[in-house]
Amino acid sequence: MFEICRQLEWDSQFFEQRIARIECERLTSTQLAQVLKWCEEQRIDCLYFLCTPEDNDSVLLAERAGFHFVDIRIELNWNVEPQSLSLDTTIREFHESDLAALRKIASQVYGNTRFSYDNRFSADRVSKLYQEWLIQSCQNPLHKVFVATCEIGEHGDEDGIAGFITCQFDDPEIGRIGLLGLDDNAQGKGLGRLLVQTAQQFFNSAGAHEVRVVTQGRNIPAQRLYQRRGFRTQKVGLWYHKWF
Repeated sequence: MFEICRQLEWDSQFFEQRIARIECERLTSTQLAQVLKWCEEQRIDCLYFLCTPEDNDSVLLAERAGFHFVDIRIELNWNVEPQSLSLDTTIREFHESDLAALRKIASQVYGNTRFSYDNRFSADRVSKLYQEWLIQSCQNPLHKVFVATCEIGEHGDEDGIAGFITCQFDDPEIGRIGLLGLDDNAQGKGLGRLLVQTAQQFFNSAGAHEVRVVTQGRNIPAQRLYQRRGFRTQKVGLWYHKWF
């Protein structure tokens, strides 16, 4: 394994392409030459690079080497504090019978991610990526998934499922919101806020000191939602993809 970058086994298998990622956020011209040589030797098809926006030299190197800018990564964090969320029957824990409805929502709501803006990945494959991510969270006993419900037929979903949020721990004191998804017809009803509040209450009761979440620079509604719930921007990165 090359120390500056590594092949991503899961991504490679899922997309049926040889995919790798540069491990550092800054690059010198010497490092870049080594990376490109390694990619040629390993027959890499696509290379990810999450670049710090604070280093213009790295940005210029990536652009001159043919990397394509695909996304701005926004990481927000919240310092955990007690939550006074009253019980709301709209939000409950995931049931196995919810999975089909949740997969349907996950297949439709992630059209603004870096994979969606890279036309070398098919829309169908990108849709399946987020469905698979959701399935893994629902089936992982170390994760917690909360579901938003509504009156049956209110937005055309006969199961009455309107959205979901997934929660996990990076370590015993740091929680992470993985996915948040709402049916298009459930937008504007306050369900996103309730889902985030429920996640915050869960992390508080589970002893987390900090909660992190990542969203896209182009996803202004998500940024505003988290900011209204006390999250603050912690880190920004620039996602680049290079195809060989």
